[in-house]
Amino acid sequence: MCKPTIDNNTTTTNSTNRQFDGKNLSNNDINMTLLPNSQRRKTCKDDYKNELIREVGHDTLLHSPSLGYSQSAEQVLTPGKITLLYFSAYWCGPCKKMTPLLKEWHHTIKAQRDQYEDFEMIYVSLDAFEKEYSYYTKDMPWWCLPFNSPIAGHLSRKYNTTGGIPTLVVIDANGQVLCQDAVPLISGGEGAHFPWRPKPITQLLPNVYLKNNQTLPMSDIAHKYLLIFAGGSWCEPCRNFAQRLGQAYQRLLQQRNDFEILYLSSDMEEPSFRNFHSTMPFGAIPFEHRDAKMAIASKYNITRIPTVVVLGPVGENGIDRPLINADARSIFEEPESEYPRYLCEFPYQPKRFGDFNRCTQDINNTKAVVVFCEYCDDCEQEDIEEAMQCASSSCMEDDLRFLWVHEPTPYSQALRTALNIQSKGSNQALSECTRPRMVLLDFANEGTYYLANRCENDTDGDITTQGVLDFANNPGTPFRIT
Repeated sequence: MCKPTIDNNTTTTNSTNRQFDGKNLSNNDINMTLLPNSQRRKTCKDDYKNELIREVGHDTLLHSPSLGYSQSAEQVLTPGKITLLYFSAYWCGPCKKMTPLLKEWHHTIKAQRDQYEDFEMIYVSLDAFEKEYSYYTKDMPWWCLPFNSPIAGHLSRKYNTTGGIPTLVVIDANGQVLCQDAVPLISGGEGAHFPWRPKPITQLLPNVYLKNNQTLPMSDIAHKYLLIFAGGSWCEPCRNFAQRLGQAYQRLLQQRNDFEILYLSSDMEEPSFRNFHSTMPFGAIPFEHRDAKMAIASKYNITRIPTVVVLGPVGENGIDRPLINADARSIFEEPESEYPRYLCEFPYQPKRFGDFNRCTQDINNTKAVVVFCEYCDDCEQEDIEEAMQCASSSCMEDDLRFLWVHEPTPYSQALRTALNIQSKGSNQALSECTRPRMVLLDFANEGTYYLANRCENDTDGDITTQGVLDFANNPGTPFRIT
């Protein structure tokens, strides 16, 4: 299945470009940054396995090429085991390099059962052709979902394979995601530390940080909010964003002093790091702490830059900082004003609603109601925004977002084109383009989307809160991007 490419001034950190964690992003993806899932509630082992089996399907047959037979998901996913989901595809160059390493690692860990927790691995295929799938999986020593399984899209959305592929998600017996992606850990020589139970951020950060040509104790900012800016001097969007972030930092300091920003560098050489950091008024993690950079990127699933992760002060136990927002970048990208969001909304708790063009979530993996209203007047746009905010407060589906498009941008216009929704200046009648259009995006489910009838709203054409909720609950006929 092909999906349109839409660039939203994000540098993806893949193996064919500069690397942040060695991922590959398909040219057929809509690439934006997605907030990682909030902490999942812990359930008993049996409950979790039952949930995972329901997601995969009780009767779904998982095939083991090395053993030469198939078993149901219920037989494979027994209680007490760790589950690894390997998202990969034959067409992906980095995947074909990673898979042999993963086979070797799998053999080594399985051969030392007495030293490691028991686990099962499942290949989640994103292959384009069945012939390639068959060739790619023939020597895999783990279980494989069937080719073109509809389960793949659901698992992709739930477990946030937003940085592309290959991705290896590690889930413990209680359903807690231990590692959003173990690929860089295995390829980086950390495979023996399986199952990579997450360490507190306070143990990952070095004891010092840099600021104003000084080396300062990290403990000095333990009581402050911490914003981690992941970027690189070679990345043009990062350079532009760093300037905005620096201006915001200085304005915010005039209002409060309970925060600090640290630059997390993906620069390849220390002189580049130092030159870039010299343009920033805030701190940085020292370049030589490459292990901290890799560990922090893995912990917060930082796969694209620029990214801003917001953490709370160190807790009373002195052990960890709570995650507040996995990517608050969009807050600092808005045009300067008297009362910008970064002044008014600190410490930037994530919201379920917002402007589609400023949203940093990966639309490939974000289920969202979107209203296109670029050509409506200001009053109508305000009413739509209010209706969407109210709908987000009333909706019980936690992973559903509510977004609006107030201005035409290359990003929104590319999405219109992908959904066959005409824009102004096309052959469509002007009156048709100026009416609001509401859609429900569920691209992770095999590129599925839904179009509201007219607007699924009141007879006078207004978007209302109830109309949005009704459409979200019963979107009608599914379509698919082809």
